[in-house]
Amino acid sequence: MLIRPVCWLQGLWFQGVNYFQGH
Repeated sequence: MLIRPVCWLQGLWFQGVNYFQGH
């Protein structure tokens, strides 16, 4: 199970942005 830290971080950041924008 190899996950690129950059991709993972980008996904997490995107989720955070969407969450803040949604609120």
